[in-house]
Formats: sequence, structure tokens, C-alpha cells
Amino acid sequence: MISKILGDDVERTPTGDCKMRKGVAPDRFISVYDPEMRHGRKSASKKFDGFKASTSMDQASELILDIEDMAAPLGDGQDLLPAIERWKNMSV
Repeated sequence: MISKILGDDVERTPTGDCKMRKGVAPDRFISVYDPEMRHGRKSASKKFDGFKASTSMDQASELILDIEDMAAPLGDGQDLLPAIERWKNMSV
């Protein structure tokens, strides 16, 4: 894990020296205590650290059909099809 953290932030120059990398690695670790935690964005100016929760419910009965945690940087719709599949498999 330490090598991943260092690899996200440090790069070697052509002369063999080390320097801080510009930008942020797309799958960067932000916590040494919880390696699954990531940066997420609600908008261009608002960010959060942690996870997202994806929930599915039946509108008529207001019954929660599915709930799943997902990585913060994933788009909200990326967990939709797996949630539908889980619900279909349970209702058969």
C-alpha cells in the first residue's frame, strides 16, 4: 500500500531524481486506514471523501428493494444495472 501511495504522488525525472507528480492519480488512495476510500464530486466545486450509497425503491409501496455502497468516483448510474439484476434474482 505504501508503494501505491508513493507512486501516486512521486515520479522520477529523466535524470533519475524524484519530484512531486502534477495532478492527482485517478484511483488515488486517500486513507491509509481505509484503502477503499476515494475522492468523489457532487459538482465541479463540491467534493467529498468516502463512499456513495446506491438505493432502489418501489415508488408505490416505498419499500427499499436494494442498497449498495459504491466507490465515490463512480457515476451514479454505474450501479444501476447490477442493482436491477440483484432485485430480479431475489424476486424470482
